Amino acid sequence: MDVYKKSGRLLVTMLALVLSMGTIWAQNLNVTGKVTDLNGDPIIGAYVLIQGTNTGTSTDIDGAYSIPSAPANGTLVFSSIGYKETLVVINNRSVIDVVMEEDAFLLEEMVVTAFGIIRCRRSCFNRTYEIQNSQSDFFSFR
Repeated sequence: MDVYKKSGRLLVTMLALVLSMGTIWAQNLNVTGKVTDLNGDPIIGAYVLIQGTNTGTSTDIDGAYSIPSAPANGTLVFSSIGYKETLVVINNRSVIDVVMEEDAFLLEEMVVTAFGIIRCRRSCFNRTYEIQNSQSDFFSFR
């Protein structure tokens, strides 16, 4: 009789382990989707990151992305130059399409830096140029 009791306990323990493995594996999932602007045009090269990690990807030419093994309860951070950063909670979804809103922030001043491009006979110089007005050809040395 003791053999049957031990076998039964072993069977119940093994069954519990097998069932718990399924829930452990189900916590991560493959998340795919498409990132577009308000007009429905794809946003190429938008960054898609899992919040709080360095895991992520960027969108392709069609605005599509894929992140393998994303946490089912995690948050995705979508960002791209010229668009507002967007946070989306995964909530066990495997397909998340995002529409990003344009950012009204405009650049008023741009600094262009070139290293090792201007050369002199005896040495190399590192120069920084400041563009005073984007519609003029005026550069000033700093």
